[in-house]
Amino acid sequence: MWCLINSGIERSISDIAMTSRRSSRTDSRTGICSLGRHAVSAFALLSSVIIAAVVVSINADVAGRVFFDTPIRGVTEVVAISIPMIVFLAIGHLYAQNDLIRGGVLSRWFPSESHIVGTLLEVAFHGAAAGLSVFIFASTWPNFLRAYRASEFLGVAGDFTVPVWPAKLAVVIGSFLVSWMSLLGVLRTTILLWRHLTTRPGVLRNL
Repeated sequence: MWCLINSGIERSISDIAMTSRRSSRTDSRTGICSLGRHAVSAFALLSSVIIAAVVVSINADVAGRVFFDTPIRGVTEVVAISIPMIVFLAIGHLYAQNDLIRGGVLSRWFPSESHIVGTLLEVAFHGAAAGLSVFIFASTWPNFLRAYRASEFLGVAGDFTVPVWPAKLAVVIGSFLVSWMSLLGVLRTTILLWRHLTTRPGVLRNL
């Protein structure tokens, strides 16, 4: 178990370090400045650390139940809070590196730099991502403020409680980062599409 955790963290750190050493091509593609790139990488690393903590907690709880008949209180609540944190803290890094699911087959078949269909797909993807992430951000922000001010929690008062607002804050951070990058992506790919249409007069007939 520890080998898997250590290898997973080491791989995440290695990937993040490679991201930090990449050229300005990544910055021009995502619109992230150097500080923003490091912030996205830091959130991804925090997501990896949370994954490791969740794995340790679950295994410790199972071991306690099996060998000592003593479950660890609060593991269920901690895992429930951790899942959205893991996803939304890492999603900015995945988006910046074009590692989301849509970045597979279609992007290889129709590269946006040389094919108008690929550019149209890029515009559609960034537009959908922008709409969804802006909606998530706008709907989660007031929920985060309410959870923080009211000290909302999961669990049973007097037994074990865990605050809800860190998970909502992670959703706010992740959705804001994706909103920012996807809106810039829409602008960038729309400009690229316009260049395709203006520099290649017969491109529409070749689709």
